[in-house]
Amino acid sequence: MSEVMFVLDQSKPFDGCTESTAYTDENGVVRVNFSGHLYNNGGPDLDLAEYNEKKGGGDYVLITEEQLDSLQNDYEQGRTTLPSRIDEDKFFESLNVLPPCRWEHIAGFEVFHVSERITGNLVSWYAKRRDLCVTWDASCSLSRKELADILSNISEENL
Repeated sequence: MSEVMFVLDQSKPFDGCTESTAYTDENGVVRVNFSGHLYNNGGPDLDLAEYNEKKGGGDYVLITEEQLDSLQNDYEQGRTTLPSRIDEDKFFESLNVLPPCRWEHIAGFEVFHVSERITGNLVSWYAKRRDLCVTWDASCSLSRKELADILSNISEENL
């Protein structure tokens, strides 16, 4: 089985997505998945040079899964936000739109995150203490300690 490769347009900033995946065929040629159907009238998948020519305007390169993980981690870090105040209606709407994940009480707050990902491991978190409701975007895998640290710094005065 060959290593999974990803096709990335390096002419633009990484936006959390790759163009496609690629594979090595039986002749040792690296081909872009589904490109034959999309750009070659249902014929064989295109190699990377052919793909660049057909797509035009981009600079498509192959990256490894490790490179993609690094790009994705940096991208998610750049999308992480600080807690901001929301009204109670928004809190309950978010609680009821999809099954909540990690719904629990931490540092005096009722807290959960929406199950649907923004991208990768990035989710929207929600917290409520009495009439104070907040939301922020962060990793779905925050530890209880990390959540407690975030929540313990929330007050009426600093929002």
